[in-house]
Amino acid sequence: MAKEQDNQIAILYSGGTDSTCAAYLMAERFQKIDLLTIQRLGFFSTDKCCRNVNLLKEKFPDAVFVHKILKADSLAAYLNYNRFFRTVLKYGFFTLSNCVICCLVNHFKALIYCLENGIFNIADGVTREWPFFPSHMEPVIAQFRQMYSHFNINYLTPVYDFDVPETFTFIDKIYLDEKLRSGEAETQDHAAGRTTGKLLFEKGILPAPDVKGTRLDHNMQPKCLQFVLHHIFLQWYFMPRYDYRKFEEITAEFLKEKINDFVMLIEREPRKLRQISSK
Repeated sequence: MAKEQDNQIAILYSGGTDSTCAAYLMAERFQKIDLLTIQRLGFFSTDKCCRNVNLLKEKFPDAVFVHKILKADSLAAYLNYNRFFRTVLKYGFFTLSNCVICCLVNHFKALIYCLENGIFNIADGVTREWPFFPSHMEPVIAQFRQMYSHFNINYLTPVYDFDVPETFTFIDKIYLDEKLRSGEAETQDHAAGRTTGKLLFEKGILPAPDVKGTRLDHNMQPKCLQFVLHHIFLQWYFMPRYDYRKFEEITAEFLKEKINDFVMLIEREPRKLRQISSK
Protein backbone atom coordinates (compact mmCIF):
# COMPACT_ATOMS: atom_id res chain seq x y z
CA MET A 1 0.00 0.00 0.00
CA ALA A 2 1.46 3.36 -1.02
CA LYS A 3 2.31 5.81 1.72
CA GLU A 4 0.15 8.92 1.86
CA GLN A 5 1.88 12.23 2.50
CA ASP A 6 -0.44 15.18 2.04
CA ASN A 7 2.11 17.98 2.01
CA GLN A 8 4.06 17.46 -1.24
CA ILE A 9 3.45 16.22 -4.77
CA ALA A 10 5.38 16.12 -8.04
CA ILE A 11 3.52 16.81 -11.29
CA LEU A 12 4.60 16.00 -14.82
CA TYR A 13 4.10 19.45 -16.25
CA SER A 14 4.08 20.70 -19.85
CA GLY A 15 2.43 24.04 -19.12
CA GLY A 16 -0.57 23.19 -21.30
CA THR A 17 -4.22 23.27 -20.33
CA ASP A 18 -4.47 19.75 -18.92
CA SER A 19 -1.29 19.67 -16.85
CA THR A 20 -2.00 23.18 -15.54
CA CYS A 21 -5.49 22.11 -14.51
CA ALA A 22 -3.99 19.09 -12.73
CA ALA A 23 -1.53 21.40 -10.96
CA TYR A 24 -4.35 23.74 -9.93
CA LEU A 25 -6.37 20.90 -8.42
CA MET A 26 -3.36 19.49 -6.60
CA ALA A 27 -2.45 22.94 -5.22
CA GLU A 28 -5.82 22.92 -3.47
CA ARG A 29 -4.71 19.83 -1.59
CA PHE A 30 -0.91 19.88 -1.27
CA GLN A 31 1.35 22.48 0.32
CA LYS A 32 4.39 21.96 -1.91
CA ILE A 33 4.11 21.27 -5.64
CA ASP A 34 7.12 20.23 -7.71
CA LEU A 35 6.36 20.90 -11.37
CA LEU A 36 8.56 18.68 -13.56
CA THR A 37 9.12 19.65 -17.19
CA ILE A 38 11.18 17.07 -19.07
CA GLN A 39 13.74 18.42 -21.57
CA ARG A 40 15.36 16.23 -24.21
CA LEU A 41 16.45 16.27 -27.83
CA GLY A 42 13.46 17.12 -30.01
CA PHE A 43 11.78 19.40 -27.46
CA PHE A 44 12.02 23.16 -27.92
CA SER A 45 11.14 26.25 -25.89
CA THR A 46 10.60 24.52 -22.56
CA ASP A 47 10.75 27.90 -20.85
CA LYS A 48 7.32 28.76 -22.30
CA CYS A 49 5.58 26.82 -19.53
CA CYS A 50 6.69 29.51 -17.08
CA ARG A 51 3.63 31.57 -18.11
CA ASN A 52 1.19 29.33 -16.28
CA VAL A 53 3.64 28.52 -13.48
CA ASN A 54 3.64 32.21 -12.56
CA LEU A 55 -0.15 32.37 -12.68
CA LEU A 56 -0.43 29.34 -10.41
CA LYS A 57 1.88 31.00 -7.91
CA GLU A 58 -0.34 34.08 -7.94
CA LYS A 59 -3.47 32.00 -7.33
CA PHE A 60 -1.90 30.04 -4.46
CA PRO A 61 0.35 32.45 -2.53
CA ASP A 62 0.54 30.12 0.47
CA ALA A 63 1.68 27.10 -1.56
CA VAL A 64 5.29 26.45 -2.54
CA PHE A 65 5.77 25.83 -6.27
CA VAL A 66 9.12 24.47 -7.44
CA HIS A 67 9.50 24.32 -11.21
CA LYS A 68 12.22 21.99 -12.47
CA ILE A 69 13.31 21.52 -16.08
CA LEU A 70 14.94 18.09 -16.03
CA LYS A 71 17.29 17.00 -18.81
CA ALA A 72 16.68 13.46 -20.00
CA ASP A 73 18.81 12.98 -23.15
CA SER A 74 20.84 10.09 -21.70
CA LEU A 75 17.73 8.35 -20.41
CA ALA A 76 15.97 8.74 -23.78
CA ALA A 77 19.00 7.33 -25.62
CA TYR A 78 19.13 4.36 -23.26
CA LEU A 79 15.44 3.57 -23.70
CA ASN A 80 15.69 3.89 -27.47
CA TYR A 81 18.78 1.74 -27.98
CA ASN A 82 18.90 -0.74 -25.11
CA ARG A 83 18.27 -4.21 -26.63
CA PHE A 84 17.56 -2.39 -29.89
CA PHE A 85 17.86 -5.32 -32.32
CA ARG A 86 15.82 -7.61 -30.06
CA THR A 87 13.13 -4.92 -29.88
CA VAL A 88 13.09 -4.44 -33.65
CA LEU A 89 12.84 -8.19 -34.24
CA LYS A 90 9.91 -8.48 -31.82
CA TYR A 91 8.00 -5.26 -32.52
CA GLY A 92 9.13 -4.25 -36.02
CA PHE A 93 8.11 -0.77 -37.13
CA PHE A 94 6.37 -0.26 -33.80
CA THR A 95 9.75 1.04 -32.62
CA LEU A 96 9.04 4.11 -34.79
CA SER A 97 6.24 5.04 -32.40
CA ASN A 98 8.51 7.40 -30.51
CA CYS A 99 5.66 8.71 -28.34
CA VAL A 100 5.83 5.34 -26.58
CA ILE A 101 9.44 6.04 -25.58
CA CYS A 102 8.54 9.62 -24.69
CA CYS A 103 5.99 8.61 -22.05
CA LEU A 104 8.55 6.20 -20.57
CA VAL A 105 11.18 8.94 -20.40
CA ASN A 106 8.75 11.27 -18.63
CA HIS A 107 7.60 8.77 -16.04
CA PHE A 108 11.02 7.22 -15.41
CA LYS A 109 12.60 10.64 -14.92
CA ALA A 110 9.76 11.61 -12.58
CA LEU A 111 10.16 8.35 -10.65
CA ILE A 112 13.87 8.99 -10.16
CA TYR A 113 13.13 12.54 -9.01
CA CYS A 114 10.58 11.32 -6.47
CA LEU A 115 12.94 8.68 -5.10
CA GLU A 116 15.80 11.15 -4.80
CA ASN A 117 13.67 13.77 -3.09
CA GLY A 118 11.49 11.61 -0.86
CA ILE A 119 8.23 12.49 -2.64
CA PHE A 120 5.40 9.99 -2.25
CA ASN A 121 2.78 11.52 -4.56
CA ILE A 122 2.88 12.23 -8.28
CA ALA A 123 0.29 13.37 -10.81
CA ASP A 124 -0.04 14.34 -14.46
CA GLY A 125 -2.57 15.83 -16.85
CA VAL A 126 -3.59 12.75 -18.84
CA THR A 127 -7.16 12.86 -20.15
CA ARG A 128 -9.46 10.82 -22.37
CA GLU A 129 -8.89 13.31 -25.19
CA TRP A 130 -5.79 11.68 -26.69
CA PRO A 131 -6.35 7.89 -26.80
CA PHE A 132 -3.60 7.35 -29.40
CA PHE A 133 -0.95 8.73 -27.07
CA PRO A 134 0.36 5.87 -24.90
CA SER A 135 0.38 7.72 -21.58
CA HIS A 136 -3.38 8.39 -21.96
CA MET A 137 -4.38 4.72 -22.38
CA GLU A 138 -6.09 3.07 -19.41
CA PRO A 139 -3.94 -0.13 -19.48
CA VAL A 140 -0.80 2.02 -19.58
CA ILE A 141 -2.02 4.23 -16.74
CA ALA A 142 -2.60 1.07 -14.70
CA GLN A 143 0.95 -0.11 -15.41
CA PHE A 144 2.49 3.19 -14.34
CA ARG A 145 0.33 3.22 -11.22
CA GLN A 146 1.64 -0.24 -10.36
CA MET A 147 5.22 0.88 -11.03
CA TYR A 148 4.92 3.86 -8.69
CA SER A 149 3.15 1.80 -6.07
CA HIS A 150 6.07 -0.64 -6.10
CA PHE A 151 8.16 2.25 -4.77
CA ASN A 152 5.50 3.37 -2.29
CA ILE A 153 4.40 6.34 -4.42
CA ASN A 154 0.79 7.36 -5.19
CA TYR A 155 0.10 8.08 -8.86
CA LEU A 156 -2.86 10.43 -9.38
CA THR A 157 -4.66 11.36 -12.61
CA PRO A 158 -6.89 14.21 -11.39
CA VAL A 159 -8.25 15.35 -14.78
CA TYR A 160 -8.67 12.00 -16.52
CA ASP A 161 -12.45 11.98 -16.15
CA PHE A 162 -12.99 15.58 -17.23
CA ASP A 163 -15.11 16.10 -20.33
CA VAL A 164 -13.38 16.20 -23.70
CA PRO A 165 -13.67 19.68 -25.24
CA GLU A 166 -15.60 20.15 -28.44
CA THR A 167 -13.32 20.13 -31.49
CA PHE A 168 -13.22 23.19 -33.67
CA THR A 169 -11.81 23.97 -37.08
CA PHE A 170 -8.61 25.71 -38.11
CA ILE A 171 -10.65 28.78 -39.08
CA ASP A 172 -12.27 28.77 -35.64
CA LYS A 173 -8.82 28.77 -34.07
CA ILE A 174 -7.72 31.76 -36.15
CA TYR A 175 -10.91 33.58 -35.20
CA LEU A 176 -10.37 32.79 -31.53
CA ASP A 177 -6.76 33.99 -31.79
CA GLU A 178 -8.05 37.36 -32.95
CA LYS A 179 -10.56 37.52 -30.11
CA LEU A 180 -7.88 36.59 -27.55
CA ARG A 181 -5.59 39.35 -28.83
CA SER A 182 -8.39 41.89 -28.63
CA GLY A 183 -9.65 40.66 -25.25
CA GLU A 184 -13.07 39.80 -26.68
CA ALA A 185 -13.14 36.06 -25.98
CA GLU A 186 -16.49 34.93 -24.63
CA THR A 187 -17.44 32.47 -21.91
CA GLN A 188 -19.28 30.24 -24.35
CA ASP A 189 -16.44 30.00 -26.88
CA HIS A 190 -16.07 26.24 -27.39
CA ALA A 191 -16.88 25.43 -23.76
CA ALA A 192 -18.84 22.21 -23.34
CA GLY A 193 -19.31 20.45 -20.06
CA ARG A 194 -16.71 20.17 -17.32
CA THR A 195 -13.47 20.56 -19.30
CA THR A 196 -10.00 21.42 -18.01
CA GLY A 197 -10.03 24.63 -20.04
CA LYS A 198 -13.36 25.71 -18.62
CA LEU A 199 -12.13 25.21 -15.06
CA LEU A 200 -8.98 27.26 -15.71
CA PHE A 201 -11.06 29.97 -17.36
CA GLU A 202 -13.36 30.16 -14.36
CA LYS A 203 -10.33 30.35 -12.05
CA GLY A 204 -8.76 33.19 -14.02
CA ILE A 205 -5.80 31.23 -15.42
CA LEU A 206 -6.93 31.23 -19.07
CA PRO A 207 -8.66 34.03 -21.02
CA ALA A 208 -11.12 31.63 -22.70
CA PRO A 209 -12.68 28.23 -21.90
CA ASP A 210 -10.79 26.41 -24.68
CA VAL A 211 -7.51 27.75 -26.05
CA LYS A 212 -6.20 24.42 -27.33
CA GLY A 213 -4.73 24.76 -30.80
CA THR A 214 -4.49 28.55 -30.63
CA ARG A 215 -1.36 30.70 -30.66
CA LEU A 216 -1.66 31.13 -26.90
CA ASP A 217 -1.66 27.35 -26.50
CA HIS A 218 1.54 27.11 -28.54
CA ASN A 219 3.13 29.85 -26.46
CA MET A 220 2.54 28.29 -23.06
CA GLN A 221 4.13 24.87 -23.53
CA PRO A 222 7.17 23.27 -25.24
CA LYS A 223 7.13 22.28 -28.88
CA CYS A 224 7.69 18.68 -29.94
CA LEU A 225 8.24 17.75 -33.58
CA GLN A 226 8.92 14.06 -33.04
CA PHE A 227 5.23 13.23 -32.66
CA VAL A 228 5.07 13.52 -36.47
CA LEU A 229 6.76 10.11 -36.67
CA HIS A 230 4.14 8.72 -34.32
CA HIS A 231 1.33 9.95 -36.57
CA ILE A 232 3.01 8.70 -39.74
CA PHE A 233 3.45 5.28 -38.18
CA LEU A 234 -0.17 5.13 -36.99
CA GLN A 235 -2.01 6.61 -39.96
CA TRP A 236 0.03 5.19 -42.82
CA TYR A 237 1.23 1.87 -41.47
CA PHE A 238 -0.41 0.48 -38.35
CA MET A 239 -4.08 1.49 -38.49
CA PRO A 240 -4.63 0.42 -42.15
CA ARG A 241 -3.56 -3.10 -41.08
CA TYR A 242 -4.95 -3.40 -37.56
CA ASP A 243 -7.27 -1.50 -35.21
CA TYR A 244 -7.07 0.61 -32.06
CA ARG A 245 -7.41 -2.35 -29.69
CA LYS A 246 -4.41 -4.01 -31.31
CA PHE A 247 -2.41 -0.81 -30.96
CA GLU A 248 -3.39 -0.55 -27.30
CA GLU A 249 -2.49 -4.20 -26.70
CA ILE A 250 0.98 -3.97 -28.28
CA THR A 251 1.66 -0.63 -26.59
CA ALA A 252 0.83 -2.07 -23.18
CA GLU A 253 3.00 -5.15 -23.81
CA PHE A 254 5.93 -3.02 -25.02
CA LEU A 255 5.69 -0.69 -22.04
CA LYS A 256 5.37 -3.53 -19.55
CA GLU A 257 8.70 -4.94 -20.70
CA LYS A 258 10.40 -1.56 -20.46
CA ILE A 259 8.91 -0.83 -17.03
CA ASN A 260 9.99 -4.20 -15.63
CA ASP A 261 13.52 -3.68 -16.98
CA PHE A 262 13.71 -0.21 -15.47
CA VAL A 263 12.48 -1.33 -12.06
CA MET A 264 15.23 -3.97 -12.04
CA LEU A 265 17.75 -1.32 -13.08
CA ILE A 266 16.76 0.88 -10.12
CA GLU A 267 16.98 -1.97 -7.66
CA ARG A 268 20.06 -3.79 -8.94
CA GLU A 269 22.28 -1.38 -10.89
CA PRO A 270 22.38 2.02 -9.13
CA ARG A 271 25.68 3.01 -10.78
CA LYS A 272 24.31 2.42 -14.28
CA LEU A 273 21.14 4.24 -13.31
CA ARG A 274 23.15 7.31 -12.27
CA GLN A 275 25.00 7.24 -15.59
CA ILE A 276 21.90 7.20 -17.78
CA SER A 277 19.89 9.65 -15.68
CA SER A 278 22.57 12.27 -15.04
CA LYS A 279 21.95 14.35 -18.17
